[in-house]
Amino acid sequence: MKKQCFDFVIVFLAFLIVGATGCGDDDNDWVGTWSVESIDGQSVAQILEELARGGDRIDFFTYEWIFGSDGTMGFEVSMQIETKVTGLDFSGGGSIIATGTYTLSGSNYTLTITNEEGTGIFREEKGFFGADSATGTWYREGNTLTLNSNEGGEMVLKKK
Repeated sequence: MKKQCFDFVIVFLAFLIVGATGCGDDDNDWVGTWSVESIDGQSVAQILEELARGGDRIDFFTYEWIFGSDGTMGFEVSMQIETKVTGLDFSGGGSIIATGTYTLSGSNYTLTITNEEGTGIFREEKGFFGADSATGTWYREGNTLTLNSNEGGEMVLKKK
């Protein structure tokens, strides 16, 4: 009876440990909605501040990525901008919305854009993402996901 009880405790503890730490499914580290915090070491706030110094006023800005548990992903960049620079007086807003897939292999990722559309002032924009696919390495620390592109860029996202 003691051995059976001991075996049960060992199995139960093993179950708790595996349940608490997961089974190493990297996709779970990505699943959810993430907002972009910085690009190449510059925070979104710094980027917007720099635009404001150039004469632009950003009334609204979001940049979010969504990763599904089925390997699908998408991102949306939305903004409302007003520009008052010598010779240019412009106001408008819009979004760039892209969808595609992602794959993970250990600390490596591949993002593939299958559709990208612009609305409003961005309706003619194509290639915001820069390419049809991107590869690199990633790591996650708490609610922070960092993507390091093989092309040299870095993007830091925070889980919403």
